[in-house]
Amino acid sequence: MRRSETLLRLTQGQSAKRDPPLIQSVPRAEAARDSADSIYVNPQWDEQHICVSHLVNRLFTWHTDDASPYSASWITVLLHPRDPIGLSTTSLRALATTYFGKVHSHPDLVRKGAGLYSQALQSLRGQLECPDRALESDLLVAVICLATLESVALTQSSAWLQHYQGLARITELRGPHRHQSGVGAALLSTLRSCIAIGYIVERKRCFLEDPSWKSIPWAGRMGSKTPIDYLHDVFCDIPGLLEDLDQVIAWDPDIPGRDEFLDQVRQNALSILEILYSWRCKWQEDYPDTAFFIPSINSGSDGLPPSPFRTVIWFTDPYRANELIVYDSVLLIVLKAAEGLGLNLGESHSSMTNPRDLLLPIQSNRKEVAIEVCRTVDYHLHCLQRSSGAFMLLFPLNVAYRNLEPESDEARWMEKIMAVTADIHGFEIGRRENMLRARNVST
Repeated sequence: MRRSETLLRLTQGQSAKRDPPLIQSVPRAEAARDSADSIYVNPQWDEQHICVSHLVNRLFTWHTDDASPYSASWITVLLHPRDPIGLSTTSLRALATTYFGKVHSHPDLVRKGAGLYSQALQSLRGQLECPDRALESDLLVAVICLATLESVALTQSSAWLQHYQGLARITELRGPHRHQSGVGAALLSTLRSCIAIGYIVERKRCFLEDPSWKSIPWAGRMGSKTPIDYLHDVFCDIPGLLEDLDQVIAWDPDIPGRDEFLDQVRQNALSILEILYSWRCKWQEDYPDTAFFIPSINSGSDGLPPSPFRTVIWFTDPYRANELIVYDSVLLIVLKAAEGLGLNLGESHSSMTNPRDLLLPIQSNRKEVAIEVCRTVDYHLHCLQRSSGAFMLLFPLNVAYRNLEPESDEARWMEKIMAVTADIHGFEIGRRENMLRARNVST
C-alpha cells in the first residue's frame, strides 16, 4: 500500500511525531467525549486538514444520502473552493481551527482560530466593497461559517446576530431568482432558518415573508418543496407577527385605530396557527410511524444529566426529528404571541396522560410543547452523528426553556443539557447564561 494511501489514527505513526501538541490532545478528548468518534488521517495531512476533517465529521455528516433534497450540498463549496486562499477557505479554516480547539481544550488552536477569524473579517469587508463579488454564493457560505464560529467562540454576545443580519442583507439583494438552482438553491434552507432567527430576535418584519420568496426559488418544481421548506414558509412570518404584537402593546389606547389593528393581528396569528396545525396533521399522515416513545435509558453515565422522563421520543429518520423540533419551536412562539394578543384558544386537552402519543394540534399548552422538545433531546444527542444533533437543538432548546417554569425539574434538567451543548459539543452560545443575552424570542 502506498504511503499516501495509508490511513492512521491520530495516536499512531509519523503524524503523532510531527505535531505533538495538536496530536496528543486528541485521544484524551475523544475518549472523554465520544469513544466512537475516531479521526483517521493521511500521514501527510497537516494541521489544517485535520481540523477541517474533524469539523465536517462532527457537524456535516448526518446527511445519509448526498442526492437527497435535504442534503447540505453547499458544503462542497467549502471542501472544493475556487480560490484556495480566498474568503471561503479562510472562513472554513477559522471555524475548523476554533472548533477543534474548543472541543479539545486546545488554547493554542483557539488563539490561532481567532487570528484566522480576523483575516476572514478583513477579507469579507474587501469582498463586500466589490460590487461584482458581493452577491456571489461563496460569500454566503463564508458568512455562515463565521456565524457558526461565533456560536462556538462567542467573541461578543451579539456577533452571531450581526452575521445573521449580514446574511439577510446579502440574500435580499440577491433576490429569490438567484436561489433557483446550484449552490444558491442548496443554501436556501440554511439561509431562511438563520435569517428568520435573526429577525425573530430583533422582533422586526422579515423580507422573506413576501410570497415571492416562498415560490420563485421553486418555480416549475413546487413538488420538490420538502416539509421543512413549508415549515420555513411559516417561520419567516413569525418576525412580522412579533413586530405587530409589540406595536399593539405600545399603542396608546387614546389614539384611534388600535382596536382595528389588534383585530388584524389576531386574525393573522390565528391564520398562522391554522397553517401550523395543518402542516402537523399532514406530517402525521405522511410519516405515521416515524416517531415513537421508548423507555429512557439515560442514567447520567454518558455525560448527560439523568433524564426526568420515563419515556423519550425516538425517530426513524433524522430529518423528521429536525422537522418536529422546528415545528414545536415555531408553535411555542406563536402560542405565546397569541396569549399576548389576548386570544382565548380554549382549554388544552392534554395528551401528556398518555405518554405513548405525540402531541397533536390544538391538544397541548405551551408547557407540554416545551416538554415534547425536551423528550427529543436523547435522540438528538445519542443517535445523530457526533455534534450535529446538539447543533440542531440550539434554537429549540432556547425557545422551549423560556416556556418552562424556571424552578421546575424540567427547566433545571434543561440547564444542564445546555451546558452539555457547550462543554462537550463546543457551542458556547448554547449555555443558558449566554442564550439569555438575546432578546426574549418566545414572547
